[in-house]
Amino acid sequence: MIQLRLFGTPALVRQGGAIVTGRPAQRHRVALLALLALAPDHRLSRDKLIALLWPDADTARGRSLLNASTYALRAALGDTALVSEGDDLRLDATAVRSDVAEFSAAIAAGDHAEAVARYTGPFLDGFFLAEAEEFEQWVGRERQRLAGLYGKALAERAEAAEAAGDCRTAVERWRACAALDPYDSQVALRLMQALEASGNRAGAIQYASEHARLLREELGVEAGEVVSAAEGMRRAGRRESGRLQAGEGAAGERESGKAEEVASGGAGARAHTTEAPPALPLSRFPALPLVLAATLILALAAWLAFSRNAPPARSIVVLPFANLSGTGERDYFTDGLTDEIITGLATVPGLTVIGRTSAMRYASSVTPIPEIARELGVANVLHGTLRREGNRARVTAQLVDAQRERVLWANTYDSGLDDPLGVQERIARDVVRALELELGGDDGAPIVRRGTRVAEALEAYQRGRFHWNRRTKADVVAAIAYFERAIAADSSYGDAYSGLADALLVQWQLRHVDTPEDEVRRRYVWAAERAISLDDASADAHTSFATALWWQQNWPGAEREFRRAITLNPNHSAALHWYSLLLPGFGRLDEARRLSRRSLDLDPYAPMTVVSYSWHCSLIRDWDCALEYATRALELNPEWAGGHMLKARAYAYLGRREEAVTSARQALALIPDATRLAELAFVHAMVGDRTAAREVLDSVRGVPPADAGVLARAWAALGERDSALAVLERHASWTWPHRTTIYDPGLDPLRDDPRMEALMVRIEREMGVR
Repeated sequence: MIQLRLFGTPALVRQGGAIVTGRPAQRHRVALLALLALAPDHRLSRDKLIALLWPDADTARGRSLLNASTYALRAALGDTALVSEGDDLRLDATAVRSDVAEFSAAIAAGDHAEAVARYTGPFLDGFFLAEAEEFEQWVGRERQRLAGLYGKALAERAEAAEAAGDCRTAVERWRACAALDPYDSQVALRLMQALEASGNRAGAIQYASEHARLLREELGVEAGEVVSAAEGMRRAGRRESGRLQAGEGAAGERESGKAEEVASGGAGARAHTTEAPPALPLSRFPALPLVLAATLILALAAWLAFSRNAPPARSIVVLPFANLSGTGERDYFTDGLTDEIITGLATVPGLTVIGRTSAMRYASSVTPIPEIARELGVANVLHGTLRREGNRARVTAQLVDAQRERVLWANTYDSGLDDPLGVQERIARDVVRALELELGGDDGAPIVRRGTRVAEALEAYQRGRFHWNRRTKADVVAAIAYFERAIAADSSYGDAYSGLADALLVQWQLRHVDTPEDEVRRRYVWAAERAISLDDASADAHTSFATALWWQQNWPGAEREFRRAITLNPNHSAALHWYSLLLPGFGRLDEARRLSRRSLDLDPYAPMTVVSYSWHCSLIRDWDCALEYATRALELNPEWAGGHMLKARAYAYLGRREEAVTSARQALALIPDATRLAELAFVHAMVGDRTAAREVLDSVRGVPPADAGVLARAWAALGERDSALAVLERHASWTWPHRTTIYDPGLDPLRDDPRMEALMVRIEREMGVR
């Protein structure tokens, strides 16, 4: 019998406790077992497994890799561990037991104690597969789902302890719930109540203060219900203290023979008369005033929790429409449908719309709609299906009020593929009507923009965006080809040029090509200028054009275009994100962080928005915040070198030496270039290892001008002012302030040098600020 451990660090364990190592424990083979362990009936088709585990392999190569993995697992675990049934592969649960299956069985049986015992850590904690994006998305969804079930089991156990009158155990279990999700104010309230019931009212008030500070500093929100409940506890404590003191005083008077003064109508008597009980003898129920006060406090807390924590009524996520066409090749069409609806709704005034990356996280998700809405902080969810047959498409759509778990409307739409945007327009208008929104301006104007009426151009554009969003090297190349095909089909299609510009920028930034920057910039600027000239009403075009101006060292012009894009589409997460990266060049750090927070709220599961917020936290020297969000970004994408670099920097400033060096080395392992070496040197210098810092610096060659600030940081940390300033004055390119900025905390040792002030003036002149 083999035990498959999927909670915490994954492992295969033989009977007796020996851990299986070698070929069967390789990442793809553990991932294969995990997929089968959680699949219905522990069964998946071979094609599905190949698509998830080896997405870049062709059919023959994928089959060969799967067969090799199956052979290695059978050889180690037994011939019956994996069973071939037609084109399906099935895991024999009697031969390979998994802790996740046992956890799920305990949840289904209502055995919360067993479920809690089985959950030993996050699902596949720290596990990842390079170049397997869909598998990573699946892991993220399952990790959230299982953690949610674990949290509910913990809460059930805590409530059971409360019902049994075991206050101490209830406190321990609510603390475990709070550790799982420290931002949940409802859990915080329950922990406070348990602490008070156990006689630790001071501990409850202290926890309320810590929770309120956490929400205020990390999320920028107020924990109103928790603060109110804590204040109620303080008032109750003061009343009890007052009554106790009054009782003690009266007793002292009787003991000292002063009771006559009270009886004779003096001041003491008047005070006693004022405090006398009402006609109904409440003195028979001495705890009743406290019970009534506590009831009022809890009622007020519950009302505040609903009114302040409830998501805005005019907020929505458009989940990826399910493709029922029978082939994954047409997923680009369903993605295009989803994208167009998101983009159309995002332009509606007063409506908050979650961005594409976070919405796509829930593709094929089994997470209940109310949970999705809570995770994303929205009130409404739009979801549906698409079936394409020949030149016809049938779309079903359903709008759900997630808080009340009721359907606001549902409809079916039929369309010919010669006018697919007609369906998106009708769905978007139905959503607006159901939510009773005002469109603003001309109510008769279309919500979904018709960038082209050429079906071939639209299809190529949608395919391009499908591949562009995947971000792999091959996908970006495919995206460029599709955008060029869309332009060939309709040379007046502005969004196609914007898509081409975006793909060229991503290709260059992710270093998928060795093309010189000047050549990439020339092509990018051409595409962005063409997009804006063809479609001045496109937020995408204005965002691309803003970046083109930015790249040409026209920062004020870039700011103007970003503002225009956000006016056209207030929910344009990419425009908000890029604008927030530009603003530090102007020295507007707090404004930049607020914009970054807005972008993050709109797309909370996009690694770029998360890592960007970490960077903004670092600029204002909030290193705890920087560390937290760098960690979150790496949970979404463990191979993000920039996330490891930000984490290393935060650790260094927090004095966590070993973790800082480890994170810097992880970044270097992922991208072994001069920039990452310079970052490692800076970290060594910051944690006091000057010898190691100098050794690394001696090997650094060829740091790109855009990243020269990293090298200057290292010299500054070593106290070498002249070397640091020489790098900044002679070698740094200041075009991209999110890569080298004069406001970098690492340059603080140089602030009092007159050369820094002169450098700042020069930068502002070069970028058009002065």
